[in-house]
Amino acid sequence: MAFSHYLNEQGVFMRKLFLGIISFLTLMQAAYSNELIIHIFKAPGKFSWNRVDSLVLASAKNVALNKSYPIGHFAVELNCKNTDGAQVHVLTGMARKSPKEANKLIRRKKLGLGALMYSFEGRLESSSEIKEKIVKLSAKNRYKFVTIPVSLERCNEMIFFLDEWIQNESYSIYGGNKDVESGEGAGCSDFAEQFFRIAIGRNFPESWIVNKNISTSLIGTDNNPVNLTRLLFRKNFVKEHENSINFRIADPTLAFHHINDVYDIVNEISTNFNINNPEVSVLREINNEDNPIWKSIKLE
Repeated sequence: MAFSHYLNEQGVFMRKLFLGIISFLTLMQAAYSNELIIHIFKAPGKFSWNRVDSLVLASAKNVALNKSYPIGHFAVELNCKNTDGAQVHVLTGMARKSPKEANKLIRRKKLGLGALMYSFEGRLESSSEIKEKIVKLSAKNRYKFVTIPVSLERCNEMIFFLDEWIQNESYSIYGGNKDVESGEGAGCSDFAEQFFRIAIGRNFPESWIVNKNISTSLIGTDNNPVNLTRLLFRKNFVKEHENSINFRIADPTLAFHHINDVYDIVNEISTNFNINNPEVSVLREINNEDNPIWKSIKLE
């Protein structure tokens, strides 16, 4: 009796295993010939833009602990057929050229919240380093992604934008509040949002967006140095009667928690849309051949 029960349990297990393999293979084959994938990495620990002191403290803590993507990160992936009909694969994101040197510069120049808009030396990430982060941060529940099927025309527009971005060396400038469309430079969020905008003609969902008026007194300059201590004793981004600068950014942590809001936007414009399982993404990335990020620049 016990032995027959054991055999029955083994049979159920094997059926589930078989169905799981079939489901996985089906998902693997369901990739669109033209698609944009937005990769989302949330910040480690508690991270919020509600107050200046908590934002600065969380950022400083994550940097000090050498956490990967200390304030979160966006990356983009393109699978497109080019004008010759060949399949093109791109996986990249904007990053500071040297985070260590950038952090030294922030302290030395006492940039304060001006660090959000400062023009640091930038670069494009390689596909291999993003794949490593996908594997590492998936295990820590810090990674999700969305796949957006697009038309061949829109896919080629994104390829053209990236090609121009590289040829004009726009990637060499990293920072927020830049005119991305004209190639002025970008942070990772604005860079990813530009691809999203080309793909479906809309901005990221409002639930992903942080929009703050920041007091000019908190933006460090030669005449107004702002050190870390000053920010740690500040709650509001701007007080009444203070001059301010508007700062807008898509926050990866908000995106991570509101990822389904993209579905509403895409569904509204009657476009097919798919939210995939992060674990499947990791397996797909590992098993795909390691294509170079882009033919016109050495990033591998």
